[in-house]
Amino acid sequence: DYQEMINDAALEYAPKTVSNSWGLVTAALNGLHVNVPDVNLPKIPKSDRPFLDYEEIKIFVESIRGRNVELAALLALHGLRVSEIIGLDVSQIHDGFIYVQGATVRNKNNENVHKETKKTHDSTRIVPVIIDRVLELLPASGKVVSCTPNTILKNVKKACVRAGVTFCGTHDLRRSFCSLAYHLKWNSQTTQQIGGWANLSTVEEVYRKLASTEKNDDVERMRDFYSVAKE
Repeated sequence: DYQEMINDAALEYAPKTVSNSWGLVTAALNGLHVNVPDVNLPKIPKSDRPFLDYEEIKIFVESIRGRNVELAALLALHGLRVSEIIGLDVSQIHDGFIYVQGATVRNKNNENVHKETKKTHDSTRIVPVIIDRVLELLPASGKVVSCTPNTILKNVKKACVRAGVTFCGTHDLRRSFCSLAYHLKWNSQTTQQIGGWANLSTVEEVYRKLASTEKNDDVERMRDFYSVAKE
């Protein structure tokens, strides 16, 4: 039957390939007016989004320095979302803090619209200015960033290529903030609050991945210790 066919295919092909193939079969059955049976498809794993590790962040910062999207990139490294960066006004940055309130998004007519209502309650937050260069780059008034999200994205990617670091987009810099927080031994709750995540799942995902990497490094250091001792 169809379920058995899917099960066999799942042993040989990636979940996404099986799912896409079943979509074609479904379209053909619908075209023939044949009832499509209920089946269980293999779960497509969530993509593992990239981020800069703590050693790469400073290299990236130097690569983006002086570029027209530098301020936007530095704000993303503070954990701000792209929509928050685009919607940020100079009046929201003062006394050493960024007061994140509202976001700018595209409406159905592809026009920028500022919304005071945030994605989650935790999105409205006060973020300390951690990179002093942010204050140096602030315009006198108005919107903090005038570039479009697409312009920021393209230039962030170019900066990554120039720097020879992990290829990241603007949103991935937000996760890079999370990776640096882990390296500096921030607790996950602090990272969650400053980054404005609704729950700990994203933060803990990055923390777990980095913990696994550091564990492997620890093992290698111990192996080196015994190797030297043997010599």
